This record gives sequence, C-alpha cells and structure tokens, in this order.
Amino acid sequence: MPSVANTGILLLFIIVSFGLVERVGRRPLLLIGGIIMAICLFVIGGLGFRQTPPGTVLVALTCIWTAAYAVSAGPIGTVGRAYQFAITKPEP
Repeated sequence: MPSVANTGILLLFIIVSFGLVERVGRRPLLLIGGIIMAICLFVIGGLGFRQTPPGTVLVALTCIWTAAYAVSAGPIGTVGRAYQFAITKPEP
C-alpha cells in the first residue's frame, strides 16, 4: 500500500508544481525542496539505527520526501525544456 500512496502523492504534487513554478520560481522551490528532502533522509537514516524502526513513521517520511521531490526536483526537466524552447524560438 505505501507504493500506491507514494505514486498518488507524486502525481498530485507534480501537477501542483507546474503552477507553483510560475508563481514562486524554480530556485526557491529547489532550495526549499532540497532542504525538506535532506531532513527527511537524515531522519530516516537516524531511525535505521534503532532496534525496531517504526514502520509508520518511515512510510510518512517517505511520503513527505516524495512530495518535496515532486514539487522541487521532479518536474525541472519538463519545465526547463519549456523555458528553453520559449527562449530559443524566434519571434515572427
């Protein structure tokens, strides 16, 4: 079930990110998303040292990481190509 949740979150937040890129910009989204992803990974890594890692917390942190990725780094290739095409296209 966590895989279905991650896929749904990924799809939802990628759709949301296209509007956010226009309002906020790529750089702030990458910086904030990168910070959130780093925090999630450090916490997941720290929980790995416990004898019995809490499964629910790991799934929640993975979902948060997926949302941060989908908003920040995930759509950059698509959005970047759109900007590149708009810049290089000659005006009539």
